[in-house]
Amino acid sequence: MESNNKAQGGLAGLVSTLVVVGILLIIGVFVFTTVDNSIDTTSLGNGTVATNANSTIEDIEDNFFNATSLAVVALIVLAASVIIGILLGAFRSN
Repeated sequence: MESNNKAQGGLAGLVSTLVVVGILLIIGVFVFTTVDNSIDTTSLGNGTVATNANSTIEDIEDNFFNATSLAVVALIVLAASVIIGILLGAFRSN
């Protein structure tokens, strides 16, 4: 009976963590895209400085969205590890 309560607690913690982190990811993407869309690149003009600035902006965008996709993978790994831990705990108690 005790292992069942531990499993339910672990599952409840997993669900709440996944929900909170998922909401934070959505908010983070929304804030980033809002700020990114508000950057005025037309005032940079032409030349090397403008090219470097645009290149830097594109690199930041790429890195942010790559990190966001990795965060989603991290959530899947977190969920899998907690589920495996719950299953191992259930079999270990018998």
